Amino acid sequence: MPRLGLARRGAPIFRYEVIAVKAYTAQSDIDRETEVPKKPRLADTAYDKMLRHISLGDFRPGARLTEPFLCEALGMSRTPVREAINRLIADGLLLSC
Repeated sequence: MPRLGLARRGAPIFRYEVIAVKAYTAQSDIDRETEVPKKPRLADTAYDKMLRHISLGDFRPGARLTEPFLCEALGMSRTPVREAINRLIADGLLLSC
């Protein structure tokens, strides 16, 4: 991934681009269908929130997103946001640029 700048404490800033829109289904809805109730992981919550923003058009196709922006928008730390980003890239909804 290209290095685009430095955030606080020398952490690199990466940009991501929304490349597709997908219907939103919350991970928590899927968990309700199972017999054992689970507390969602923070990464699952971040994924659900980002997927909802993409589905609702808050993050439009072609929009450039940065980790610091996403962390602040979701109110979460970098680790769960990074895991959610990786899942969205694997799903074909985000592109690392």
